[in-house]
Amino acid sequence: MGFNTENRTILDIFQRQSRYVIPRYQREYVWKQRNWDELLNDITFTLGFKNDKNEWTHFLGTIVLSSNVKLKSSDSIRGIKDYEIIDGQQRITTLFLLFTAICSRLYKLKDNDES
Repeated sequence: MGFNTENRTILDIFQRQSRYVIPRYQREYVWKQRNWDELLNDITFTLGFKNDKNEWTHFLGTIVLSSNVKLKSSDSIRGIKDYEIIDGQQRITTLFLLFTAICSRLYKLKDNDES
């Protein structure tokens, strides 16, 4: 069984027309405050390091996806590629929760501005 490796940004992962499936054998979500703090510190550090000459990047870790997902045909969505998360589900889940919280906050701020 062969595989391909790619360097992707988080933006690449979340912007593509894909659905990420966490298999039943994966452990439950176990990140604690310490894990969240480390991630937020990394994000803050990386954002603060941008300047005119260099754009700093941060290696978030390895995320392993498999496109060999066997879903019931009723679970498939036309035009959406399904990926099974083999490794990195804690990070992907945390980033999804973070993005959801940011969007929620921005919508609330927009609603307050329009009032």
